[in-house]
Amino acid sequence: VLIALQRRLAKRGAMFGGLLIFYGIARFVVDFLRFYEESARVLFGLSFNQVISIVLIAFGVFLVVRKMPDNHRAAQTDAPND
Repeated sequence: VLIALQRRLAKRGAMFGGLLIFYGIARFVVDFLRFYEESARVLFGLSFNQVISIVLIAFGVFLVVRKMPDNHRAAQTDAPND
């Protein structure tokens, strides 16, 4: 998926952000298949690994959005809401 998005994530750091997003999503989903005792749940019924995955996803989104061209970000925020 990252190779297919390589042209869109051409700025330095954006590809790493994409990697963090996809790894975080995969790790979050896989962690649902694991068994954890109730005492191992940390936040809102999520395991520590899932909380770390959410942090990775958020940081990845931050990197990708930060590396988007300014005119692309402005076009998205100025678009009329239907």
